[in-house]
Amino acid sequence: MHQLKQIHAHTLRNGIDFTKFLITKLLEIPNIPYAHKMFDLIPQPNVFLYNKLIQAFSSHGPVHNCFTLYTQMCLSGCSPNQHSFTSLFAASATLHSPRQGQTLHAHLVKLGYEFDLYASTALVDMYAKLGMLPSARQVFDKTKTRDVPTWNSLIAGKYELVHALFKNSRSDIEGALKVLDEMPAMGMLPNVVTYTTILGAYVSKGDMVSAKKIFDQILDRGWTPDATTYTILMDGFCKQGRLVDAVRVMDDNKVDPNDVTYGVMA
Repeated sequence: MHQLKQIHAHTLRNGIDFTKFLITKLLEIPNIPYAHKMFDLIPQPNVFLYNKLIQAFSSHGPVHNCFTLYTQMCLSGCSPNQHSFTSLFAASATLHSPRQGQTLHAHLVKLGYEFDLYASTALVDMYAKLGMLPSARQVFDKTKTRDVPTWNSLIAGKYELVHALFKNSRSDIEGALKVLDEMPAMGMLPNVVTYTTILGAYVSKGDMVSAKKIFDQILDRGWTPDATTYTILMDGFCKQGRLVDAVRVMDDNKVDPNDVTYGVMA
């Protein structure tokens, strides 16, 4: 940090403009307040710098600064791009601001980025975290371009999103399985993360019979379950008081016990 400040002082003395480079480096540290001060010295920041600073505030706070910067960007004549919205959607979810999120969604559509892969993924994640599940599913259904990671995140992605998207009824999980079956026909093969997502949905509903079947399908495909898969399955058994079954998962699959596996059985 001290070295970066020395470089900044040197550039000011010698009339060399390394401001954009220094802002990027400061945000990597991160020293957001100092980077913001330097940002304000630039007469016309470009969309890249706006996005970097919005991303930093979205990740480290204060989150409301994301929207102040977005307004500043629009008023200055600097047009946002699809990458601007990924951090803004995350900020809306963090602040639990449905109105802000819906306004940003409208801007995304108006600017023509509605079908961008990364923006769509962030939008589904935002709506799910806000509890606006019909909106999350609607965006997912409209998404044209999908790869395996996108399906993983949009079907459920993180375990929290699985719980949010599929907790309401068994038919929702069956719908997710139907989507899973459609993936090979579209030239995409599901992976361990995809199946772990469905497994987690069954566990969240207390259906350990179906969860175990999904786990067995992972093994039948010759895949190696990851730590998340084991943790979710064992946690499901433990919550039902089935410690023997949880231990059996470890023994049958030669899982080395660690802090996580011991933690779910505690």
